[in-house]
Amino acid sequence: MRYRTVGEAALTGEFVPEPSGATPVGGRVFVGPDGRLCLVAWDSESWFSVWDIDTGKLVTRFRDPGGASDVRVNEVEWRLAVEVEGKAVGRYRRSTFTIWDLRTGGRIDKVTDEAWTRRNPDYSSRSRTQGFSGRVASPDGQLRAAMLEASDGSWVLLVHDIATEQEVFRARETPSRRALAGFSADGRHLLASWESEGRSLVDVWHV
Repeated sequence: MRYRTVGEAALTGEFVPEPSGATPVGGRVFVGPDGRLCLVAWDSESWFSVWDIDTGKLVTRFRDPGGASDVRVNEVEWRLAVEVEGKAVGRYRRSTFTIWDLRTGGRIDKVTDEAWTRRNPDYSSRSRTQGFSGRVASPDGQLRAAMLEASDGSWVLLVHDIATEQEVFRARETPSRRALAGFSADGRHLLASWESEGRSLVDVWHV
């Protein structure tokens, strides 16, 4: 995670999540109930870590010994669901879901239900609040951020003032897979996600 101020190239802060010793498997940015951006990351030994992006501090860490075939977060209740696929029975596969409190790291429940994801639509594998996309407007409607692929294979983040169409600033990276932009729900932060094979980088700008 790297922090910057819009219009300035210099870093204002940076943090790399402290490794747990196991191989990193995944990590995604979500928005907690208080509007704070958090990185939820997990490794090959099923350790889950929640990091506060503003401060770079570890909020909580817990382990789900059952492993994980899928991870979903409820941003309203600030809970995490870890899915472990079970054996197929006829046309159905009865998965087990373990629910965790992202504030405390405590286990809340464990259920087996092939229709769990349909019954709990508020749990999602990606944030529904910050809205990463190739083209996105700020919550107040004043700024528009768009990712464009350059001829040299790099990606350029362009931010424009919607009313005047004037360019506010731009940033460039060279990820090997894709690049997406998003705003936090309160409009205070602009995010750029640069994804490469085996590596993910998120830039956070204070707007």
